[in-house]
Amino acid sequence: MKEKVLLALSGGVDSSVCAILLAQKKYEVVACAIKMHDNSDISAAKSVADYLGIELVIKDLTGDFRDIVLNNFCNEYINGRTPNPCVLCNKDIKWKALIETADELNINKIATGHYANIKYNTDFNTYSVSVSKDIHKDQTYMLWRLPQKYLSRTIFPLGEIESKLEVRKLALTNKLPSFDKGDSQDICFITDGDYRLFLQNYLINNNIQAELSGNIILNEKIIGKHSGIFNYTVGQRRGLGISYSEPLYIKSINFNKNEIEVGVEKNLYSNGLVATNINTMKYPAEKFPEKEYLVKIRYKDFGKPAICSIVDNKLIIKFNERRKSVTSGQSAVLYEDGEVVAGGIISAPLDMNI
Repeated sequence: MKEKVLLALSGGVDSSVCAILLAQKKYEVVACAIKMHDNSDISAAKSVADYLGIELVIKDLTGDFRDIVLNNFCNEYINGRTPNPCVLCNKDIKWKALIETADELNINKIATGHYANIKYNTDFNTYSVSVSKDIHKDQTYMLWRLPQKYLSRTIFPLGEIESKLEVRKLALTNKLPSFDKGDSQDICFITDGDYRLFLQNYLINNNIQAELSGNIILNEKIIGKHSGIFNYTVGQRRGLGISYSEPLYIKSINFNKNEIEVGVEKNLYSNGLVATNINTMKYPAEKFPEKEYLVKIRYKDFGKPAICSIVDNKLIIKFNERRKSVTSGQSAVLYEDGEVVAGGIISAPLDMNI
């Protein structure tokens, strides 16, 4: 009798090919399509499931997604921070729903179309995510928050795939309906990419009063006005509406003062950061060794070495070389030999090079 696995099926090419790969490994695949927001389209998942002749379970989580992910996304921006919605969604929406559904169906393993691998560490009896063979598609940065109870039951069929081209070839060879479907966008619930308009509509629809004007500060002097701190992010250069002898960038955003501080490029560098809401993978928190790790501070970051430690449930990260535009609300993710060892939400830079 084949072992069952519950596959998160969006109907895109990645998750569709996962169904083929799992079947090749002799799993009996049951699919789960999750409706998360108004732009979610489960018709593609239905088409793929029908074509492959596999059972499809549909979960409508629009309410949870709104309450957990959308509200957090907007509140973070309103408070002058720049969030990673996928990090929160993966743990509190996708995996939670998949695990609960698998339990209802008496299925032990779940699978997703993420480009990542799972590694088991015998020394500590822990699971962690590790980078995919296709490093250009690697998604481990967005998976650092997954707890052990989820990782121990997760399969990533695409982890050992050489490239996205190979995935598309598999889709074409198997005549999947999704073989020519485009890649998903970065923020799935903002179809036009205009997050500022999305935030403005959120404020209006939820009757939230936010400061729409405040000071822009350079060297402790007011040099202009901003149009609401939620419209800006650290490191931003364009759209400031300020004339100056050198290009100016946003250095920090102060919610309490409703101020944006700007500086020239050399002022954007910091020597480290503090991160909270941490999650450890390879090493248990109480045994986390203070040493050098590769640290990514944003999704498309290749990472740079830093000395890291856990003090009072906070990640203290001291860069070997100063890093530019450390952004509150983003994730700091620690790697060792391609394996995620820990992550946290950036609270603040340790200091700035003023």
